[in-house]
Amino acid sequence: MNQKHYSYTIYTKRRKKVDLTPTLIRALNQSHFTNGIINITAPYPECTILIEEQRGGRAGRDMGVSLTLPFFNLKLVTPTLKVVLIDHSNTSTRRKIHLTLIGE
Repeated sequence: MNQKHYSYTIYTKRRKKVDLTPTLIRALNQSHFTNGIINITAPYPECTILIEEQRGGRAGRDMGVSLTLPFFNLKLVTPTLKVVLIDHSNTSTRRKIHLTLIGE
């Protein structure tokens, strides 16, 4: 059976690479990638997860899936998906973490 491997890259809004936080690494390790279904548990309780489908080209359309649930399933349509984690716990910073899931 051919197992798929995924790599995780996190970018800020200005495309600067940031380190994987221990909380997020723990969340990713607990995530399951089976049969094209991605199961991710949100690293923080007050968190919005926005899924965007990378389509290439200028007019990159996104799937428009915004989830505030701590857990969700997503069918893997294309090999590369961009996940945006929006942390609402600190409203002053309102930080956005861009997480790219790349399937090989």
